[in-house]
Amino acid sequence: MPDISMCNTEGCPQAAKCYRKTAKWDPHWQSVTPFQFNDDGSCEHFMEQPKPVTKAELLKLLDECVDIGNMWGAVYIYGLLEGR
Repeated sequence: MPDISMCNTEGCPQAAKCYRKTAKWDPHWQSVTPFQFNDDGSCEHFMEQPKPVTKAELLKLLDECVDIGNMWGAVYIYGLLEGR
């Protein structure tokens, strides 16, 4: 579940490209807001899709978490690496 307010506005011209609209969300716990887009189709709440993180980047973060003793971070990243 993304830690953002998702968008439930209908008819937005940028909906297919906006992370607030396309991210997978939890219907029970997710914050949802009817953001309004401008007449020109722009929206001040538009969020770019996050770039995919490579396995090499995750492994580097995992090493950094272990180095500083952040075991919760290490467990989280390990879960991402395992596809959980």
